[in-house]
Amino acid sequence: RVLPPSPARRPPVLAGALVPGFLGFGNRGDLAYFGHVHAFLRAAYAARGLDPVLHVVRTSPTASLPRRAVRVLETLHADAGDDAPIHLSGHSSGGLDCRLLLTPGVTLPTPIPVEPIAARVTAVATVATPHRGTPVAAFFSHRLGGQPLAIRRAACRDRV
Repeated sequence: RVLPPSPARRPPVLAGALVPGFLGFGNRGDLAYFGHVHAFLRAAYAARGLDPVLHVVRTSPTASLPRRAVRVLETLHADAGDDAPIHLSGHSSGGLDCRLLLTPGVTLPTPIPVEPIAARVTAVATVATPHRGTPVAAFFSHRLGGQPLAIRRAACRDRV
């Protein structure tokens, strides 16, 4: 008779979330946004005796940061288990999504409580994240750049 490994010998479980950037996606046909990263992290964690459960967060590619942070929260709430430590990896604006989720006292448009999930995050890695903003975002926050956005909002309202 073969016995299952004792709990003391099982590798610790770790929940990991890979968060894509602006215009990012989970998969498009055979193209996986985090395909090579997923394989690398799985092997790197296993080499350190950890059993990772990795999730690619399916954010809306052009949503606002609060809405994208909610998608990260929803993914972790649904799939990260009850007590496993969480590691977040965000690419480009995905790093901003992670940072917003972990901001103390943040209020996000969701009934899911943020703090219990955020308290389990033990590591965050951001890659090519514009922590100090971008020229494009700066342009649209000024008067001249706000005009195309106002026209777009009006066009969207007219279609409804």
